[in-house]
Amino acid sequence: MARAEKNRQPLPGSGGEGKGFAGRELLVEALGEEGIAGFRIVGTLGKGGQGVVYDARDAQGNEVALKLFKRRPEGEIGFHLTHWFLRECAASMILSHENIVPAIGSGITESHIYLAMKRIRGKTLCSYITNFGPLDWATSMAVMSGVLAGMEEMHRSGVIHRDLKPENIIVSPTNDGPRNPRIADFGLCHIDGFQDFWPAVGAGISVPPRVTPVGACFATPEFRAPEFVRDGANRSPAYDIYAAGLTFYNAVAGRLPFLAQAFQDTGARSDYYARIHASLSFPPPSLICRGAEIPERAERALMASLDKDPLCRPTAAEFRKMIQSC
Repeated sequence: MARAEKNRQPLPGSGGEGKGFAGRELLVEALGEEGIAGFRIVGTLGKGGQGVVYDARDAQGNEVALKLFKRRPEGEIGFHLTHWFLRECAASMILSHENIVPAIGSGITESHIYLAMKRIRGKTLCSYITNFGPLDWATSMAVMSGVLAGMEEMHRSGVIHRDLKPENIIVSPTNDGPRNPRIADFGLCHIDGFQDFWPAVGAGISVPPRVTPVGACFATPEFRAPEFVRDGANRSPAYDIYAAGLTFYNAVAGRLPFLAQAFQDTGARSDYYARIHASLSFPPPSLICRGAEIPERAERALMASLDKDPLCRPTAAEFRKMIQSC
């Protein structure tokens, strides 16, 4: 069974009370009728660790997904959260590819930092697999070829996503299965040389970027590469390749190659999956799920992406060519 998406609290504007952030009416009142930076807010799309995403309209009435991050008072946590979101804005503006959610603009106001993106109507790959089961070979190959093409552009541009997973891939449902995959949510990304162009993206914030706080629970434990478990390494393209391999595995087998566990404590969850990634030899999908009928060469490519040694994993371009040649 595919791993279900995380439970979420009801969102303002969707019939629920919402917890942890202001309701739509309060936010619109605080920002004025025109919303923020000329965007008019009409509803709520979701909430993540880095901010709230709103259904908005630009000056011409076009649909926009507007992600707002309320500027924190200066302090240790505030600095880190601000820098993470600014990295997301920078990465989104740097990248331009048909398999990456396109950004329209970003900026800083007195109260908020915002990122405007094209509104993509679709489902997450995780949601699709949860509802409809594993993908057949042709469909999974097409979806992952698109994801890997987007990753090629990311890595060519010096961007490491660091939180690639089925929940962060948006697909368009069709009668022939999911199509047009787009990579989303660069909230935990790394950008090579980010400090060099900080003055251009950090307007009004004089403190330069800081690294992730020591001991922070970084990204999603189920998708962390072994090198992160060993020494915290997560700034190479190989880190994303490992996550892409697990995502591909999830698509063709309908589940991850290990037994998922529910934990109340985030530290226990992190430790559990750290042991798995550091020591477990993953079985091929044809063994773990008899319905996963994929070419033997594709299976070998998938397992190469899950190699414990990052130097032995293929690049995104190599991985894509390997599965397309099957």
